[in-house]
Amino acid sequence: MKKTIPSQTELMLPLLEELDRVGGVARPGELYDRLAARLGIAEDVREAECTSKGRSYSAYERTVRWTRQTAVARGLIDASQRGRWALTSKARAHLKEIVRGTILTIFETDKGFVLWANAEDVAGVIERESVQLIWTSPPYCLLRSREYGNHDERSWVTWMLKLCESYRPLLTPDGSMMINLGRCWMPDRPHESEGITTRSIA
Repeated sequence: MKKTIPSQTELMLPLLEELDRVGGVARPGELYDRLAARLGIAEDVREAECTSKGRSYSAYERTVRWTRQTAVARGLIDASQRGRWALTSKARAHLKEIVRGTILTIFETDKGFVLWANAEDVAGVIERESVQLIWTSPPYCLLRSREYGNHDERSWVTWMLKLCESYRPLLTPDGSMMINLGRCWMPDRPHESEGITTRSIA
């Protein structure tokens, strides 16, 4: 169970996704519960209170409301009706399916930002030598085709190397790139594929 209140940056995408899952419209109380269940927030954390201007509030719910305000400012949640949180058409379009060329900023802080987009498109909007860390989890190479258009093991290596080469100019001289790699098991064989190898792009 999570023993601390998630930050606004941690809450933003889960909030939008949970709102989407209930049809795009919900009351705040429903979303407080869904987010707490999804993120595994401990009950004592949910019950913790903070004080502002002499009034006590749920610290967790207050953080969710501030996250919602940030989403409103970004045009992702409609604020026209009191007590009703609704996804905007912009949020619906971006959350359902990212089309080529669409780049959505989910959140940003003084330490960085998170973009929702096709990986190949992102390199064209980020300033060169401005990123100290690129942390990505691309679609795994899989032996069976998926609807989202995954690569097989051999073409995946070629695709990933090209992607890394487009990302390399974005990194600062002391920057790093972290890639989450998935396993690819060979059919009818008790071992993993040897198709994925490590290669330096420095």
